[in-house]
Amino acid sequence: MARLTVLFRMRLAGALITLMIVSATHAMAQSVTSPSLTLQQQELARELFKVLRCVVCVGQPLWESDVPLAVDMRRIITEKARAGESRQEIIDYFVARYGDDILMKPPIALRTLVLWCAPIAMIALLAGVVWYRRRP
Repeated sequence: MARLTVLFRMRLAGALITLMIVSATHAMAQSVTSPSLTLQQQELARELFKVLRCVVCVGQPLWESDVPLAVDMRRIITEKARAGESRQEIIDYFVARYGDDILMKPPIALRTLVLWCAPIAMIALLAGVVWYRRRP
């Protein structure tokens, strides 16, 4: 009798987990294709999901991330698109909140240019030191 109860509990747990996964997937799909959004607003939201980076995940766009913060960010984008805000207004909102790191392709700035050029400069410096020491 106890074995039957354990088996029943395992099946019930499996059914509940399956139900949770299906409902979460359905909720995520609805957040993008909400019937209250026009086709243009849906396209804007999808584009921004791919342009903006997940704050929690490393190098992953919002489109691919399933963490709760990314879901909230997608919801905010959808609401702003529904409200009629432009692409740049929505991007500016997130950049003001999270900085340029939120963008999948951040703009070139002086501080980032130094980061990109530093490895090249170090290699050139090392090559110069090696060349200088090998000189007779």
